[in-house]
Amino acid sequence: MITFAKIWYGDNIVSIESDGACAVELYYKGEPYMSTILNHRIGENKILIWNEYDKTFPDGRLFTYGGSLKIIRATAIDWDLNTVIAKLTIENIHLWPLMKGDWATSGKWDSYRRGFGGVDGGISSGVSSRY
Repeated sequence: MITFAKIWYGDNIVSIESDGACAVELYYKGEPYMSTILNHRIGENKILIWNEYDKTFPDGRLFTYGGSLKIIRATAIDWDLNTVIAKLTIENIHLWPLMKGDWATSGKWDSYRRGFGGVDGGISSGVSSRY
């Protein structure tokens, strides 16, 4: 029975570590094109990757990709159809293109601005400058 799965991505590589996953369902944003020797299907905002019958993924690379990819959620599945939500880790990429400015439109911008002495006369950030 599967109890954990971890997915790492960045540098155009997606990798897995698990204790029994034979399939992974990834929900994503972006426009990736991918290369893998594993069985797979890619659709709009969803990638499904699976191994041969009765085999699990060896820890390591699931696929390589080009283009843009932001994995939103991943589910790992074993041959008995048990599932776990995989822990996602982003490595070696700059996060700003993934955020696409969401932090400024999330409704929290006013509190950030006030905390750094914005137009509303906020408090000091504690950072000083000699110039």
